[in-house]
Amino acid sequence: MSDNKDPRLARSHIIHSSRLNQLRLNQLAVNGGSSYIAQRLSRLPFESDVSWSGISKKGQTDGRQSRAFLINYAVKIPAQ
Repeated sequence: MSDNKDPRLARSHIIHSSRLNQLRLNQLAVNGGSSYIAQRLSRLPFESDVSWSGISKKGQTDGRQSRAFLINYAVKIPAQ
């Protein structure tokens, strides 16, 4: 970053600032992987701890949270 103190350089467009959260999610989708899944996957209201985290008596994790994956079609969209 620059050490410039000019406040005009720090302004963002009103549309960009209102959609900043969605733009970050879009970038995570393009990058794919576990960071996007962690942001988008939500626990169902009726889902038990075992179903969500899957921690068994042996200490293994095999719940829905660890099994989630992403076929990253979003990365192909900007390339076209």
